[in-house]
Amino acid sequence: MDTPSIIRGNQTDFKSLYYSNPEMALKIPISISRGFGVLKAGTVIARNTSTLGNGGKHIPYDPHATMTAAAIAPGRAYLVTDCAGSTAGEILLEDSYKFIVGDELFHQDSGTSLATAGVVSAIDITTYLNKAVVTTNGTWSTSVDAGVAFGNCYAKGGDVAVGILEYSVDTGIGENAQGATGVLIVSNAILYAGMLLNLDSNAKTDLGIATINVVGQYIILP
Repeated sequence: MDTPSIIRGNQTDFKSLYYSNPEMALKIPISISRGFGVLKAGTVIARNTSTLGNGGKHIPYDPHATMTAAAIAPGRAYLVTDCAGSTAGEILLEDSYKFIVGDELFHQDSGTSLATAGVVSAIDITTYLNKAVVTTNGTWSTSVDAGVAFGNCYAKGGDVAVGILEYSVDTGIGENAQGATGVLIVSNAILYAGMLLNLDSNAKTDLGIATINVVGQYIILP
């Protein structure tokens, strides 16, 4: 747009995340990698543990116990073709901005256990109009399939939950994405379970949420 203007969107944080007093929760500021779009309050967060690349930055947690089309999993980059046992995987062009050279990637589908695809050495975003080719120093398993198997990849560490995002942030989408800063709820809080978007059984274990910590519509972060 070439004239001054204000873009007004719909409010998304009108529901309450906390049941307990927010000021009592233990929280830390975090830096979130780019390319995941708007991450809403209540998103379960993980940390990229790659040695290089975006290592140390935070990313959306992958609910790997729930490999269905209904799963909320913004950290995933879905494959557009089946893996071919080579050093390259093909993902949507838009999703390629979730990674940079140096990130270590893991890939999976609904019938295949999590496996490393190696460290990213190149991301080709110029050859094709609708997809990117991600080259690594490892091998993309032939058993990880696209389509109905929901074949996807994500950065190392994405399968370990470390906390809950306190408020919505926009990390951007595509080549203009910049990432975002946010606030991570770590412990000492009672939250509304319906607000935790990508929480699965594995994330509950990571965050210390046992059966006794789930009471009706509430989840207690110890």
